[in-house]
Amino acid sequence: MSTPNNHKTIAFFVQILAAILVLCTFKSIAYADEPHKILFPFTNSFCALSENSLPETLQVTPPPESTVVEERPNVSVKFKNPKNTKFDLVRMWFNGIEVTGNCLKTPSFFSFTPFTVIPEGPVTVRIYVPYADGKHDDCTWIFNLHHPKVIQSVSVVNSQEQVSGYQDLWVRIVGRHGCIASFDIEDIADNIPMEEDPANPGIYNGKYTVKLSDSALKANIVGHIESDFETYSLSCEQHPVIVGSLFQITVFEPEENAEVPLSFTIKGRTRPNCNISVTPNIGLSDNVDAANSVQHNDRLGSISCTSDENGFFECKYGFIMKLPNLHAALTINASDEKGERAITKVLHIKFK
Repeated sequence: MSTPNNHKTIAFFVQILAAILVLCTFKSIAYADEPHKILFPFTNSFCALSENSLPETLQVTPPPESTVVEERPNVSVKFKNPKNTKFDLVRMWFNGIEVTGNCLKTPSFFSFTPFTVIPEGPVTVRIYVPYADGKHDDCTWIFNLHHPKVIQSVSVVNSQEQVSGYQDLWVRIVGRHGCIASFDIEDIADNIPMEEDPANPGIYNGKYTVKLSDSALKANIVGHIESDFETYSLSCEQHPVIVGSLFQITVFEPEENAEVPLSFTIKGRTRPNCNISVTPNIGLSDNVDAANSVQHNDRLGSISCTSDENGFFECKYGFIMKLPNLHAALTINASDEKGERAITKVLHIKFK
């Protein structure tokens, strides 16, 4: 049978239990506002880093309060005393999300690179590093993130400032890789496609073959990159002269002052269906003059060929005698079906 004293005793214990539950609830709420204490209730070395408050035991990259121009910034922490570091218990957070499982881990450093593009703005990194002597570092720092320009530069690759009919105008864009690139030549051509260089991501090259009707004293060229359903544009600072009607000869190979074997082929381009003549002048020095008289033609003779319907031509040339320091100046002429003559091209070579 119960007595009043028993009831009082039970009520007393119930009050004590209720008080304990209230106290635990209060502590849980307090811990929820302090995530560092939840994860590491005995942490006593938490620090918000600035550039001048780095612990001596760590070296972090990017540095606190620094600015990084990247889309997927790499974060690394180097341990200055690896032997004392329990690297298998190190933990890292990136913008409030734990990324420990995606880090590159070694006894001497921790490193993390995001899998996706990170929005511009402040980036918060936290690192927890325990040590064999029972101490630890629990540090948070912030750096600023800016994305690189989608288009960094647009340039004309051609060495010559003037481009004539049937010659190629090459344009290069340097920008974000893995995108669609093109360029325009104002009042001449639009949306000329470009290809990304597989060996150099982010570098796009494209060419436009000048037509006889094209003309621009200062051609305005604009490069475009399509990325994330947006188009970014940048004007080229170079303004090449385009004269489609100018009758010129372009030699692809050999290059000027190249070393060639005794037998070689001259490859180039000019107007379609032209008669090409190559007149050599041979000498034993590197300052051989171009052939400029009938005497040269009579003495050495000229070789000839014809450009095809697209203006391409190949002329085979050979010299029968090998001499030391043998050089040649080749005078290349072309005339079209109407008898119009091209601007003379002179090519200097050296025999191997």
